[in-house]
Amino acid sequence: GELVYVGDDVANYDFTFDNTALANITPLTITIGFTANNKTYDGNTTATRDALNMSAVLTGDDVTFDDSALEYNFSDKNVG
Repeated sequence: GELVYVGDDVANYDFTFDNTALANITPLTITIGFTANNKTYDGNTTATRDALNMSAVLTGDDVTFDDSALEYNFSDKNVG
């Protein structure tokens, strides 16, 4: 595009346009959560992940999450 100067007195001025942006683009915050698979009581808190959910990922962006190094646990080993 081009900047166009208009007005009755525009000829009285010499314009210089500085097209350098003085702003920052900040990263979009993404919240990551998961749901665990149900399990039969086995005396421990170990859980397996069912689904991984990410909020706010923009359509067309390729964002993945490798959770292979994480351990998932229930907060309590008991039923209920």
